[in-house]
Amino acid sequence: MSVTRILLSWSSGKDSAYSLHKLVQDPKFDVVGLLTSFDERAQQVPIQGTPISAVRLQAKALGLPLVEVPMPKDANNQEYQAQLLSALSQSSLEFDGLAFGDLFLDGIVEFRRQLFEPAGYSCHFPLLGQAPATLAREIQAAGIKAFLVSTHHQHLSNDFCGREYDASLLNDLPEAACPCGERGEFHSFVYDSPQFAFPLRIRKGQQTILSYAYQKVKMQLQTFEVEA
Repeated sequence: MSVTRILLSWSSGKDSAYSLHKLVQDPKFDVVGLLTSFDERAQQVPIQGTPISAVRLQAKALGLPLVEVPMPKDANNQEYQAQLLSALSQSSLEFDGLAFGDLFLDGIVEFRRQLFEPAGYSCHFPLLGQAPATLAREIQAAGIKAFLVSTHHQHLSNDFCGREYDASLLNDLPEAACPCGERGEFHSFVYDSPQFAFPLRIRKGQQTILSYAYQKVKMQLQTFEVEA
């Protein structure tokens, strides 16, 4: 049986962590590294708001190399694609395909395939098509520990920001909110999982506002410091 060497797109959140959890249990795949793009000026994962320094500690806990892709602030699609493909072609890692934690066929899957497959990389989606409510419970049952690092002002009240991603949070979410945050309601940061060699220690700070004018996005952001 041939094994596909995978570079996993890593946002720092629960979907990425659960994608890894599933991939490492599948003998058809060998995850050889993580791929993260970030705002070069802010030193944060866009929209998510996670500091790239915290992502580096996640990679350390996972024992996986991290391919970092710095992006100019408010990069357009053309710049984003060019930076990604350049980083992949220059990486010293040997890999055959990319994996992503997308759940829905809403255009993003087609976008990824059209971008990466012509460059010779296969695309894999271990969570695609799963029901969000079921997936949310599976993530928690797997032992993945996370908190909400950012929440969308139009979908959730500010008191959700910074909360643990647990059963209590799922019960408190508004009925219209996706339990996995797939419509942008929230983003999470994982500080422990079955694949972590050690948990990360989190010290939460004050909350602030994260805005992206070009996407008309306004997020409540939980600042934090993290130690290995």
